[in-house]
Amino acid sequence: MKKVLTKNLTLSGLFLALALLLPFVTGQIPSIGSKLLPMHIPILICGFVCGWQYGLIVGLIAPVFRSMIFGMPPMFPTAVAMTFELAAYGCLAGIFYKLFPKKMFLFI
Repeated sequence: MKKVLTKNLTLSGLFLALALLLPFVTGQIPSIGSKLLPMHIPILICGFVCGWQYGLIVGLIAPVFRSMIFGMPPMFPTAVAMTFELAAYGCLAGIFYKLFPKKMFLFI
């Protein structure tokens, strides 16, 4: 149990770091940066890989940390709204991944 907890905590930290730093990649290209915020992608993957609890927590923390550290998105109203949005993404991704059956496809 302790090994799984450590692994999920470490992966959650990695996904949080990706959520904080990934918007810099698209921000360098003005035509893409104004339309795409890739902060959602690591949070969805965190929900899939670590579970709904970790996806929820990382989704709650990421926009607030990014707003406090880098100033973007602005804390109110954007970061507050994104907090609930990303928390719902991470939580629902983990729940749906656990609920729906995994289908194995065999390509011959």
